[in-house]
Amino acid sequence: TQAAMFQELSREGASIWKQRVHRFKRSQAMRDPPPLLFMQVESFETTFSPRPAAKLTPLIERLDVSGMTAKSSLWPKFETVVGGQLRNLRLHNMTVRIRDYSEPFVSLSRIEICCKQSSTPTRTSLGYVIATEEVCPPTHRTVVHKKLHPAAPSVAITRTYGSTKVWADLEIHFAEPMVSWGPCFMPAISVISLVTGGLSPPGFDPSPKLSSWDKARMMLHGQVALVMDRAALKLLSTPSPYEQGECFQMRGQPITVAYACEHPPE
Repeated sequence: TQAAMFQELSREGASIWKQRVHRFKRSQAMRDPPPLLFMQVESFETTFSPRPAAKLTPLIERLDVSGMTAKSSLWPKFETVVGGQLRNLRLHNMTVRIRDYSEPFVSLSRIEICCKQSSTPTRTSLGYVIATEEVCPPTHRTVVHKKLHPAAPSVAITRTYGSTKVWADLEIHFAEPMVSWGPCFMPAISVISLVTGGLSPPGFDPSPKLSSWDKARMMLHGQVALVMDRAALKLLSTPSPYEQGECFQMRGQPITVAYACEHPPE
């Protein structure tokens, strides 16, 4: 009968499809799958010059725009001070892609860094980056054990309540930056967040959790300016990562975003 013939064809079609799936799973593409997040850079060059803590401490006082000085009783005492100068940092043709997505997540043609406070036309590409950790008593220290891989042994990591801060004096120039965003990126971003969250050691600070903006204000200090030339933001409409559907695109030339962590005037 026609019904029996249709069932037989459906069974054969399903069997052929299963065979194709099994062959694909045994193929080289499945044995060596592409990475979930892939960043490609055509060229990158910079010179980093470390500086001793004695040279960095006066620079921290200059970068701090809160109005306090090192002689103030409220000035923090640092246990760790590391950092130095960035010279001639240049990066060309960077692309960040997420697996299976037709649109690049981030792309730009050039990044350059120079000193924020230099105003001469012939300035050199120079900036400062410093990381500090405040003094913490022994009662506020502990050791946590973290597995970076299920098959690897645990790694002992020292954690403290000490506040970690990053001080910077930078002006970063982006040429033709483009960022794509839409509902299709949400599943992949969730997986990437889980992966990066598993790499960071757990904290033990009982203080209430801070929002992302409050964390940025607590950690980032100094003055940073982002100068973007021919910037573009593409808001994708399709939920499928395999399609290049309709989008809403915003462009700006130039765009400058300045960040300065300071106390508001009284």
